[in-house]
Amino acid sequence: ANIPTDQEAQLARYDNVTLARALAGNYPAFAFNTRPDPEDNPLVDVNLRKGMVQAIDMDSIVQALFGDTTFHPAVPFNFPEYGKFYDPDMKNPLPYDPAAARALIEKSRYKGETLRWHITRSFYPNYEAAAEIMVEMWRQVGVNVQAVILDNFQLVYTRPYHMMNMSMSTDFIPGDPYQPLWLDWGPTSSRATAHWKTWDPTPEYLAAGKVFEEATDFESRRAAYLKLLQAWQDVTPGYYLWKSVYNWAHRSDIEFVPRPDGEMRMFGDYMAL
Repeated sequence: ANIPTDQEAQLARYDNVTLARALAGNYPAFAFNTRPDPEDNPLVDVNLRKGMVQAIDMDSIVQALFGDTTFHPAVPFNFPEYGKFYDPDMKNPLPYDPAAARALIEKSRYKGETLRWHITRSFYPNYEAAAEIMVEMWRQVGVNVQAVILDNFQLVYTRPYHMMNMSMSTDFIPGDPYQPLWLDWGPTSSRATAHWKTWDPTPEYLAAGKVFEEATDFESRRAAYLKLLQAWQDVTPGYYLWKSVYNWAHRSDIEFVPRPDGEMRMFGDYMAL
């Protein structure tokens, strides 16, 4: 399981070997630490956060690391699995644009400080490789980021840090943004309450979330969802990279059913000799 993408072709050429893949309802990401902890945290400035997003050519990174096996969600929380909430024509508010990125960074109070990005070693496939590329992209627009690879999440959650790796699931309620956009970022979420919290939900976000929670018909919920999405984008407390894709190689004479969660089950209806 979790075969490096650049080794897939070699495995597929072997006799009696089958390569299997599955997309998961999960999106690796990183969170910006938007709070004044440390006190001199440059990322409290939304212009710096938005500028760093516009400096990332994530479509090219995903193509280089995964080929056509997955994709980058250009607009946060506008995911295909949202069903009727999904809008394939939704405009990306922060597209890749190095010139726009530099302008926003120059507008911010950033003075060249090194930003620590805490990353859990080998937890998300290809995450560290993507981080190396992003660090270089940020360097080209004048932002210094240090990718700090740590052995576990306890260390990742240890301050000081400016960014941290994370992920988000979309399968709690199929076809609905309730978990990812509200439960995972709302006032009771770990991102807003834990000792390592990275943001404080704004009054606009909280007001839109309350309406979203209480709405019952689709049109009312969609209108509230769009306001909630806009309130999140106004802050830009994080960035979603790609939809998780897991892969496996197995003998071709074995029947194996891949699961969209990275788990390789070798029992029951999942495998037959």
